[in-house]
Amino acid sequence: MPQETAQTFESYEEPRGGLVGHQMGHATNDILKKVMDGRVSVVMKTSQIEDTLGSDRKGNWVEDSEFRLLKENIAARGQTQPIRVRPMNPDWRPNRKNPTVIDGAAQFLLLSGRRRLRALQELGVDEVQAIIAPDMKSALDGHEDLTISDLEERYSENAIRQDLTPFERILSIGQIAVRLKHEEDATQAHIAERLGVAQPLVSVGVKCAQNADKALDWFGPKASMDMIRDLAPFLDKRETLAEAKVALAEKREKGRGTAAKRAQKTIPGGGTYKLERSGKKVSLTAKGVSIPPVKQEDFERELLDLIQRYQDG
Repeated sequence: MPQETAQTFESYEEPRGGLVGHQMGHATNDILKKVMDGRVSVVMKTSQIEDTLGSDRKGNWVEDSEFRLLKENIAARGQTQPIRVRPMNPDWRPNRKNPTVIDGAAQFLLLSGRRRLRALQELGVDEVQAIIAPDMKSALDGHEDLTISDLEERYSENAIRQDLTPFERILSIGQIAVRLKHEEDATQAHIAERLGVAQPLVSVGVKCAQNADKALDWFGPKASMDMIRDLAPFLDKRETLAEAKVALAEKREKGRGTAAKRAQKTIPGGGTYKLERSGKKVSLTAKGVSIPPVKQEDFERELLDLIQRYQDG
């Protein structure tokens, strides 16, 4: 790597030549800093970018109509939104003489913008606009696992853009959670707070990530969030989706039976009653209530009066 590409901002020597040279030096330093802070896009070759993370999109997204439309849009208008990358060498710095054009020897890891990069490649465009993800050097100094950072970067951009299906989102959360648990022994509560999601989603995501192949086979990229939440707990307990659905139905039936049994209460003096609620409506069922025949009409009338009184508020 050329020596100048490894120099930091502090080692840069301003060009000489009076006031104009002094101003040019400050301007160049400002651009350097903005490039490294991710505030100015740069141009690099598509061949300089490696995609080691892989996509959090599942299914053959290259054949989707959305990708086709993106490709047609880029062909007509060019790339309008930069991708995001980070340098493979944490000590990398832009060329101080032309900070926004990247030396061809530098290599980068793709963080987000996979579809845009793929569209450019298929269109035969060999240059791409990119944003350098900031603070990667400080992340290394803090001993943070950059793979986790990369996963979070990818998830964050797609989640903000609402560009993931429910299954892709759940699986992405699970991948991050598994890594955080392994590397930092993080709790699911901590992971949920870090990602800004509900803790049950982390639990479901972990199940999917730990059984990724089966989860993709069961759900596919178009599964609803309700379906994933309901069936993910069976990923490591049942072999097929059909078996999981049967187990879920049995669990729900058992739950209804238990709830009904708990709702049924004994009446002092004999008999039972069950009260069921559904929105504003209430159903009351009484069985085996012992009331002398001469008082049954009074009982019915007083019961109707009681119901009417509550309906009237």
